[in-house]
Amino acid sequence: MTDGSNAPDSGTPEQRPPGWQPPSEPTRTWTPPGYAPPPPGYAPPAPQGSPQVPPPPPPYGQQPYPQAPYQQAQAPYGQAPYGQQPYQPLYQARPVYKPGTVPLRPLGLGDMFSGAVETIRRNPKATIGIASVVLTGFMLIPILATLAWGAIQGFSSHITDSSSSGDLRPEDVGLLIATLGGTVLSWFATVVMTGMIAHVVEHAARGQKLSAGDAWKLTKGRVWRLLGLSVMSAIGLVVTIALVVVLIVLAALVSTAAGVLVGIVTGIAGVCLIPYFYIRLFQLAAPTIVLERLNVFASMARSWRLSSGQFWRLFGITLLTSIVAGVAGSFVTFPFQIVAGIGPAIWPDTLLGVLVGILANNVAVVISGALTTPFSAGVAALQYLDQRIRKEGYDIQLIAQISVPAAVPQR
Repeated sequence: MTDGSNAPDSGTPEQRPPGWQPPSEPTRTWTPPGYAPPPPGYAPPAPQGSPQVPPPPPPYGQQPYPQAPYQQAQAPYGQAPYGQQPYQPLYQARPVYKPGTVPLRPLGLGDMFSGAVETIRRNPKATIGIASVVLTGFMLIPILATLAWGAIQGFSSHITDSSSSGDLRPEDVGLLIATLGGTVLSWFATVVMTGMIAHVVEHAARGQKLSAGDAWKLTKGRVWRLLGLSVMSAIGLVVTIALVVVLIVLAALVSTAAGVLVGIVTGIAGVCLIPYFYIRLFQLAAPTIVLERLNVFASMARSWRLSSGQFWRLFGITLLTSIVAGVAGSFVTFPFQIVAGIGPAIWPDTLLGVLVGILANNVAVVISGALTTPFSAGVAALQYLDQRIRKEGYDIQLIAQISVPAAVPQR
């Protein structure tokens, strides 16, 4: 027989503790496949523009859940949340090391142009001074030949009439030789200067200054190889042009239409192939001969390897450098071109007027080359350094050599 005092009375309501509330019915939320259900007490974000409603209190006897990170107040745009460091890009966190004229990292066009100008500004004697001496030495040959020709023929002698002596006059031959000779010798001088200034540019990149005498000591043993490199580039150009002419003549012997067609095709091919092979074989060869002490053919092979996959970059920088140097040189040579035109007007029909024009052109080549060639040679040397930095980590070697003084052979 059970004790009726312990059984609840069906007519008496059950006693509840103070503040007790019946448990709420759980809200069923749809969860996408592959995602965990939201934690208890999670409230979806309110739509934009609606007032922020605080979340409901937790059930009786439970601790409130910590606020989720996504429910924190958003910081203003461009500022980090409270208590966090602002984001800094990697390129701002890593400073660029620039001990000399250029930063020791892969170089851009602006770095090369500013580095070449800064090298000339810091060391004018070893750049403009070397260019003046080298160009004067090379161009002295056509200048003296022109003066000797005038002395032999007589400065006041009259120009031969083409109607009485035929189509070719001695004056024409002399003018052609002087002009072509000056152009060829100017090209040789440019290649030699590129090699000599390469030492100056490399030392300037390390923050060291190299005198003109030290640059000559470091380069004089390589002058013949630099001349051989210039001869090889001239031979390549002549052979290419001769091959195009031979193909056109052979095609013209078959028919005129074939000659015209072959001329167009070979002309376009020559215009495309000559810059390509020049950039790949010769653009970086002169600094290689001087800085790596290689022979002519080894330097051409080395230039081919360094320029692999970089043709358009090297070609674009070289073309833009040539345009800048050409425009600057035209302003320098403008007064001499006026003199070259005045000479035949003052002394018409005499050899003296022709000689004045030739001499004015040669002097213009020396002065404009002395001012513009160091810039072109400096950019070519920086292209060489840039390719070695990109492919061989040469910047590490340059940093290691900064504390080492310039090694100049005492001979």
